[in-house]
Amino acid sequence: MITQTDIISLKPISDLLKEDFFVPSYQRGYRWTETEVKALLDDIYEFIIENEQSKKEVFYCLQPLIVYYNQNKYYVIDGQQRLTTLYIILTYLKDVVTILGKSLYDLSYETRPDSERFLKTINDEEANDNVDFFHINNAYKAVSDWFQNKDGVLKMKMVSTITATNTEGKNIKFIWYEIKPEDAIDVFTRINIGKIPLTNAELIKALFIREKNFTKYDQEKKISISTEWDEIERSLSDDKFWYFLSNTENNIYDNKIEYLLDIISKKNKDNEKLHTFFYFNKQIEEAKKQDDFNVDNLWLLVKEKFQILDEWYHNHALYHYIGYLFAIGFNVRDVLKLSENKDKTAFINDIKLEIKKQFKNVDLDALSFDKNADKKIIKKILLLFNIETILQSQKSYLRFPFDKYKTENWDIEHINPQNPFDKIEHYVVWCMDTLEYLTGETLNYDDLLKDNAEFENTYEELILNLDEEHKAIVDEIIDILNDKEDFKPKTEELAAKLFKKYKGDESENNDQIFNLTLLDAVTNRSYGNSLFPIKRNTIIKNDKSGVFIPICTKNVFLKYYSKKFTDVMFWKEEDAKAYQENIEQVLSFYLPKAQ
Repeated sequence: MITQTDIISLKPISDLLKEDFFVPSYQRGYRWTETEVKALLDDIYEFIIENEQSKKEVFYCLQPLIVYYNQNKYYVIDGQQRLTTLYIILTYLKDVVTILGKSLYDLSYETRPDSERFLKTINDEEANDNVDFFHINNAYKAVSDWFQNKDGVLKMKMVSTITATNTEGKNIKFIWYEIKPEDAIDVFTRINIGKIPLTNAELIKALFIREKNFTKYDQEKKISISTEWDEIERSLSDDKFWYFLSNTENNIYDNKIEYLLDIISKKNKDNEKLHTFFYFNKQIEEAKKQDDFNVDNLWLLVKEKFQILDEWYHNHALYHYIGYLFAIGFNVRDVLKLSENKDKTAFINDIKLEIKKQFKNVDLDALSFDKNADKKIIKKILLLFNIETILQSQKSYLRFPFDKYKTENWDIEHINPQNPFDKIEHYVVWCMDTLEYLTGETLNYDDLLKDNAEFENTYEELILNLDEEHKAIVDEIIDILNDKEDFKPKTEELAAKLFKKYKGDESENNDQIFNLTLLDAVTNRSYGNSLFPIKRNTIIKNDKSGVFIPICTKNVFLKYYSKKFTDVMFWKEEDAKAYQENIEQVLSFYLPKAQ
């Protein structure tokens, strides 16, 4: 990060034409290739075409030019390649430059003094004298090739656009980053080892804390802004806070505060990369026109927006209702708009009405997992069921962990399995899981193969305390595991027999909501095709070890919704009916009333 910045602004190329730029000895020479040169020309050309069709006053922005001023020259720390390429383009177009009465900036090099002269008289004869001449000459040829078959009008437009003033508009600007001379080597080093991201956030921070925003009497304000900035960054870097607000990976921003700044600037996916920086730069420039300019006023806006998000996060009801909205696809700006001019009670009521809209035409009995259109609705219902269950328990201080829900990819799963096998490894997993359930032992696949020296000992231990029914199932599974030819059909046959036994007498339609719950991706992949009692044991084991289990998923497998506590090893029709009734009861405000 660049520290102690004196000046940061948007500076048009026209402001640079009379300046003297100097490239220090620690800079490498000019190295842009034909590809990069033509890409810059293409970008400027596209900008010219778009502007001819637009009435908006826009500009084309180049990446930062980092400099410091010393002895009447600007020393170039970063941006040399673009600065030199622009010089080469204008050199090629020097006739037009002269006609328009423009001039070029001076560009010299500490260890390559001849390069300054060569830039003004680029020619093939000297091109191979040194590596810098070679690359400069190749760039010049790339410019020449690009302009082939293009008329003089475009050349005129190109020079006019590059050299246009702010007054003329529709011009080209650098992000101008002027540092203190004593920081130069340190900054150059950091840039070249990738320690300066130059993100919107870093650029905007420099806008806020630059020296000229403060008198010598109010330096405390500068320190205060910097400290508060870091506090906001730390808060947003907390995974719990981040995944409450966002459905995206937390590495999408190098600086999390940029997310907040993007909200304020109303940046969207179609905006240019530095949209947010341009927004804040404009706000500050407009504010400076006022006699009572105070950067604190703009910073206050940032703080107020953060404080709103922070209140949402820490308030129990707001956290859950708003977190739910975010989880199903609402964005922060939507919710901020919904909250305008409302007290907390009215705001929560409006959120609940907004949620209710999601289900206005939903018939719970008609929803089916095998319909793609229904899957999203089912997931929304099951998530809301968990949220409302927490909120309706007035004595509960449980907070739904949106970070775990999003990062662990919780999704819909059948309580009783629907389609147990779709990959060969699922057959093996199913056999091993069933053996573990029946015997209570975690087993090694190789020890169950009859040609393994340890097989007899393993087998005797497994059947030691089993009744005849379970011993017969163990024998059948071991035979299946040792049958390479008929492994799959025999597994399917046994599975069908056991599914029938452990499913009980519930409805055959296992795709309805009474047989669906939320399960994390890891457990789902491992146990999604397992019998109800195996899933139940897994849920209990995970819960004991501290793994997050949504409260309603845990309630399902512990059969808390069942009116009669019968065999815990079965998910019966009466269990399923009681489960759906509870969903309808908890979500009665949101679901349409039965006709």
